[in-house]
Amino acid sequence: MNISRLLEIFLHFIFPVSCPVCGKIGSPLCPECREYMPDEKASDVPSQEIPSLFSGNVITRNINGLRVYASLSYDARARKIIRAFKHAGDRNLCRVLGKNMAEMFGECEADVLIPVPLHIYSGRKYNQSLELAEGMRDVWGSVRLTDAAIWTREVWSSRGITHEDFRFTKDICGLRVALVDDFCATGRTLSCLAETCRREGAQVICAYTLAAQTPPDSLMPRQDSDSPSSSDILARLSEERYRELYAFFAGEVIVRQVNSLTVYAASDYHAGGIREEIHKLKYSGAINLCAYFGKHMAEKFGECRADYLLPVPLHLNSEREYNQSLELAEGMCELWNVKILDAAVWTREVPRRAVSNDRRDLTPSDFGITQDIRGRRIALVDDVCTSGMTLSCLAESCRLSGAVVVCAYTLASV
Repeated sequence: MNISRLLEIFLHFIFPVSCPVCGKIGSPLCPECREYMPDEKASDVPSQEIPSLFSGNVITRNINGLRVYASLSYDARARKIIRAFKHAGDRNLCRVLGKNMAEMFGECEADVLIPVPLHIYSGRKYNQSLELAEGMRDVWGSVRLTDAAIWTREVWSSRGITHEDFRFTKDICGLRVALVDDFCATGRTLSCLAETCRREGAQVICAYTLAAQTPPDSLMPRQDSDSPSSSDILARLSEERYRELYAFFAGEVIVRQVNSLTVYAASDYHAGGIREEIHKLKYSGAINLCAYFGKHMAEKFGECRADYLLPVPLHLNSEREYNQSLELAEGMCELWNVKILDAAVWTREVPRRAVSNDRRDLTPSDFGITQDIRGRRIALVDDVCTSGMTLSCLAESCRLSGAVVVCAYTLASV
């Protein structure tokens, strides 16, 4: 190991930081990753000349009457890019991406761009949606930009928001507006903001996003519907299917002690077919099963012992389009008055458990924490606890970053 690498590790323990793209510690965005992203020199390059980013077709979704256009599918590549400008503070990257988005979308039909506002008490120093809109305006020229939307309350999960959670600081009556955001998952945030715009007298033409998640067929909302809650999903299930899923939550909570971490599990991995259901939500795109299971996990566990939920992150280079642990945490937040901290990343590539069941080589340094979590009481969330080493090492990494780790919650335990 060379001296420069030793210095990076030393600095990491003093000022914990890691590259949000590859997880390399000691660097907010390492030079190697930056080489694969457009820089300021690429700002005037047509989008088709950056094939690694904008070589596909425009993605179109219809969400509750709102047309949403996205330049990228939310795959592993898009996830890394979004993580880079959200957590590495690269606002210039937002501007460049915004310009290429505008070139890819073509002519804008609106008069004004309205970015989705930052959440109340957000620790981010800039609004990535506003920066994307700035880049789009540079290309479209005649389109104006107004940063007039604000949240009316602190929101922890998009599933519970309504149009009343937004208000405007300027008059937008009579304007033809287009909304701008970095990512569209369920589309609920954009849909509710659009409704607020309409109630203010504006005409909402469409919404533009850098990336969008394409709903899979299994248990996903129709494209003309809003984001379903757990109860919405339940309403679509047959009575037989409901009894089958609810049966997984019968019995006592499983409690395990892994080193100094207490792990609570809602079910036994080898009992009642939960193993097959977990496989569906991980590999068959049944993302809304996570919301359903997360809600019933919270019901079974009772009162939350922490103020924040921190999901186990996706592995590096994972091709999954969503993090099942994060989605479980979102479902748990439907019942618990807690926030989610999606603040952990892997610092190296670790074989999936399907490839290697051995986790004894994991250490706390295999995880990086991308946000300041000092003094926060957190609980970890994962789908399955096997040996518990992943949860244990992540817990220790959080403690080294100054957090108080109360416990871990999992859907199942082996």
